[in-house]
Amino acid sequence: MTSQSNTPVDHAAVIAELKKIVGRRIEDQRLLQRMTQAKLAAKVGIGVRWLREIEMGGTRARLDDYLRCAHGVGLSSGQVFIPLLLLEHEKPIPSMFFIDHMHEIEGELIERFGPV
Repeated sequence: MTSQSNTPVDHAAVIAELKKIVGRRIEDQRLLQRMTQAKLAAKVGIGVRWLREIEMGGTRARLDDYLRCAHGVGLSSGQVFIPLLLLEHEKPIPSMFFIDHMHEIEGELIERFGPV
């Protein structure tokens, strides 16, 4: 896959940036909910140290770990994968990804594909 400028996309760099963004978002949501790291870690079935790694955007954690933690604080899959799409195409990530739950945008996207 190539970016808009026809230069190869550095997928490792894209994933690393995504992990930083999503890790911060998970931590922000957890703190807004006054949830401890221990409580979130137990909720999603990981250790507290591993959750710290995720919240710091650590590259060793897998994307499914980020997704489980995101769901654990009420974030949607779209808040993980839409930023990934934007990063791959070298587009800026709108601030709404950091302040909104985006349910309306996700609903429109799902509706666009029509009934199965």
